[in-house]
Amino acid sequence: MESSDKLIFERQKVSIILAGILLMILGAFLTGFFWGYRRAANDVQIEIVKTSFADQISYAGLPQTTDDQEQNTIKPVENVIVDEVLTAESKKYYAELIGFGRLKPAQLFADKMEQKGYNVLIKKRTSKTGKGKLVSWYQAVTDEYSDKQALEQLLEAIKQTERLQDIKIKSI
Repeated sequence: MESSDKLIFERQKVSIILAGILLMILGAFLTGFFWGYRRAANDVQIEIVKTSFADQISYAGLPQTTDDQEQNTIKPVENVIVDEVLTAESKKYYAELIGFGRLKPAQLFADKMEQKGYNVLIKKRTSKTGKGKLVSWYQAVTDEYSDKQALEQLLEAIKQTERLQDIKIKSI
């Protein structure tokens, strides 16, 4: 009978050891699962912030008007024609080409454009992120032109060589 008692005791030890191993495997699986889930959530959050920053950059290039401003700028047809004739002579135009998050790539782009014969300036811009943090970025813009058609011809050449899209012409 003593040998059967030892056998039962050995079976209990084996059962406890197997249960411990299974618990450790389950713990490792759960730890890995939640660690991976957290990492994936962080990656998604980083991608959202990048997309938000890109949206803010493109939004910064759009003219900002409110309904009150638009109502105040409505003029009779006669005055608009006169104003267009007067301001067409004094208007200057430039184009916003592309934005960069850091100065070095922006400067490399400007140097590349300079080698191709295009005068490009780098302007420092600031935007607010979705969390309210101020972010600096750099925008490549053309020189100022008084002739809008000449600027448009330049932009067509730049679009073809640099494969840029959605270039906005701004007036000063």
